[in-house]
Amino acid sequence: MSSKSPTPTPRPGPASIEERRAQQRDAARIFREKQQKKGLYQTTVWVTLAQAVAVREWLRRGGDVSVLRSREEKGGHHG
Repeated sequence: MSSKSPTPTPRPGPASIEERRAQQRDAARIFREKQQKKGLYQTTVWVTLAQAVAVREWLRRGGDVSVLRSREEKGGHHG
């Protein structure tokens, strides 16, 4: 006796590229907002490979990163 298997429920296909990009933008916006609430801000600076090596070495040696701190972290503005 052969029984027919039930028709499988079709799985939703992958999201369109536009939907995926919208999801990625939303996720990035939410992450950025969470970081900003923590007082963090991200920026991108393009440097040559040689400059990147020099910066990493400078940081490894204990380079002064005080210029990267906010006024609040430095104890306020004096002057």
